[in-house]
Amino acid sequence: MQVVAPIFSLVASRYQFKGSHKRGILVSRDPATLVAKYSDPLVLHGIVDRVTDPLASQDLYNEAASEFKDIKLYGGFLHDLLFDPEREEIAQNIIDWMHKKVLAILQMCIVGAIFANS
Repeated sequence: MQVVAPIFSLVASRYQFKGSHKRGILVSRDPATLVAKYSDPLVLHGIVDRVTDPLASQDLYNEAASEFKDIKLYGGFLHDLLFDPEREEIAQNIIDWMHKKVLAILQMCIVGAIFANS
């Protein structure tokens, strides 16, 4: 599978498959899939991360098309934020962001319903 996965991803880029990733994370090179995936991100990153560059996360945030996005850079934190001792605070930040997103979606639905009925 590792040999044909790169070829498959070029030929049929819009499909996601469990390629050579050991964790079974779905992979896609389809631009529309990637735009949908990264259009309204919550970006969390440890400033002293040595696995991935915090500046790349800043770029992802800056390039995201949505106005509903947020970035939190945690000073002194490494790569696996939810395994750090302060994971409760980080988990709460995620929950708070999801709550705000759900409320924003509900407000858009209500406004849409009001205009549809007028």
